[in-house]
Amino acid sequence: MSYPKRHHFIPQMLQRRFANPNGQLYSFDKRRSEDGVNPGNPANLFVEKHLYSIKRKSGDKDPELEIRLSKVEGAADSVIRKIEEAAANGRAPELSKEERDIWDLFFYVQWKRTPDCFESTKALVEFDETLQRSIGEFEHKSRLLTGAEREELKDPVAISRLKHNAKVGAVGLGSGEVTKALADKGVAILKIEAPNKNFILGSYPVAKLASPGHAHISDPTVEIWLPISPKLAVSPGYAKGEERLIPTRNAKVIRYINEAIAKQSTVIAGSNEKLIVSLSRPR
Repeated sequence: MSYPKRHHFIPQMLQRRFANPNGQLYSFDKRRSEDGVNPGNPANLFVEKHLYSIKRKSGDKDPELEIRLSKVEGAADSVIRKIEEAAANGRAPELSKEERDIWDLFFYVQWKRTPDCFESTKALVEFDETLQRSIGEFEHKSRLLTGAEREELKDPVAISRLKHNAKVGAVGLGSGEVTKALADKGVAILKIEAPNKNFILGSYPVAKLASPGHAHISDPTVEIWLPISPKLAVSPGYAKGEERLIPTRNAKVIRYINEAIAKQSTVIAGSNEKLIVSLSRPR
């Protein structure tokens, strides 16, 4: 069986919701800022080769996580459609228990699966120190490493493979603490009613808005927004089981979320070229 080698960390089904009538997105990449803002196809945006494949010593690649993520995306697509349809009719979606579980898992995955998130994860940023600490713990609890094992851990190729596999492992499919915190909250849906205002997509797509000393998702003052279309963003909020549709024309709130996403993302994209140009030049 053939498995895809190109793994989208922002699903194409989500990208297509932000595309213009021609099916394109305007994008800006900070790594190539001199190229400016350009139109592109969802097939070629927010994608990396074998991003979620475990790399074996033999050179083989195990795509199990990508396969599982694709199933999550497929299930979430239906939930997002239900949220969109309800919002279009001015009401909350009334998600079932199964739909809410799917949404919480998709929200968690989108928060934690991107390369930009990997680069901000302390254990991965400090990978060498983490590896040495893990070796020390292994030798203390189990046995000393063999000479061959020590030599392998000096090999840059082996270290690169271990770090890549650590990233794949960090994605997983749900942190018990985080998914419980999500399940203990309701759902807030922010709907833009201003015709000339939109949300954007980012390579770090979840905007976490928190004041100093208030960072945990269980804190009621913390807002965590995931745009699912140019006009809708979803956040865990309110009491467990409660759903609220929040219409807004507040340009400052919309800009605040967009700027938070743009600041933390390497790549931003959307259907409105002028908006992406504006966000590519932070004030």
